[in-house]
Amino acid sequence: MRGIHPTIVVVILVAVTIAISIAVAGWLMGVWHVESTEKYEGLEVLPGSYFDSSNSSLILRLRAQIRPEVIITEVWVSGANVTNVSLVNVESGTAVQQGSVIKASPGTVFVVRIDVDHSFAPGTAVSFKIFTENGFVYPSQVYSK
Repeated sequence: MRGIHPTIVVVILVAVTIAISIAVAGWLMGVWHVESTEKYEGLEVLPGSYFDSSNSSLILRLRAQIRPEVIITEVWVSGANVTNVSLVNVESGTAVQQGSVIKASPGTVFVVRIDVDHSFAPGTAVSFKIFTENGFVYPSQVYSK
């Protein structure tokens, strides 16, 4: 019984090493770009957000972050039923309202008004959650004025 000649083993090891090196170098340089199928997004509640007790409205100043666009599909307010959600102002970037859905591109700063059927006394913390099309939930709270 004969084994493999040492020269052949060395040639195979060198070839495998070179192939792995080329694959790693290509991956590092972005030749083989792997696109993630996961959805990432971000939504930040900015200073200046509050609950307006005189109008029973939650006024939210928001910033859409990362990619893709943020699509707000629902808002929940603790202790109250939401009666209307509307895009009030776009400070920078692009945001549109289509029915009850609000779409904002990354980097957009915009103001949303959420009308509810209940008022909160000034100084009360009002908790809420914003739901998006990608399944993300953004809980936060503001104070009533």
